[in-house]
Amino acid sequence: MQEACAHKGLGALLVPLVIFCLLVAGCAGKTAPGEGGGTIQGLSPYPASQNESVYVTVSGGTRDFNDDLSSLVVASLQSDLGLYPADSARDADILIDVAVRDIYVAAIGGKKINGGRALANTAMATTLGLAIGSIAGDREGALVGAGIGAVVGLGVTAMDADSSYTWQLDADVTMRRRGEKASPQPYSTTASGTNMERQDAEFALKNQLSVDVVNSLRAH
Repeated sequence: MQEACAHKGLGALLVPLVIFCLLVAGCAGKTAPGEGGGTIQGLSPYPASQNESVYVTVSGGTRDFNDDLSSLVVASLQSDLGLYPADSARDADILIDVAVRDIYVAAIGGKKINGGRALANTAMATTLGLAIGSIAGDREGALVGAGIGAVVGLGVTAMDADSSYTWQLDADVTMRRRGEKASPQPYSTTASGTNMERQDAEFALKNQLSVDVVNSLRAH
């Protein structure tokens, strides 16, 4: 009886201990942003002429995220292609809509995360998923997908102190001229870095998306 109680007591202490270790390890390394990654599903060419006006809308993220990305795309198009920002959609020659579907950790240490892989203990998976929030960051709105809890299912944990984290952005991008109809294009790009945290990942992903939009509208 005493032995059974001892085992129960050990089990009760084990979960907090594991969570503590994960949290400490998750904060241990400094981020080295932008070490790698790249676009895995790009955009079709849509050549623009210099001095055309453009209006960009972004949805799917927080207000700050959406505003920051739309401003970055417009600024890139203005500086690289000579396009200029329109005050509204009805004043623009070219309309670009970016609907962000998700930003998530796609791989750790080169091991792809299978978001559909079930874990044996759902409660434990939830607890560990919260514990490694320093990796996943706060995911709000449409920027929430499968993934981070499945890290444990693959035997990869936040204790991989110097692992390369690959973040992925999935979106639907629509580019059209005023009066035209166009279908959204699926778009995906990645950013990788040692212990890359969400803030650095978002910066790299937004930058790569802007580059890809510019290349799409560049006259070929």
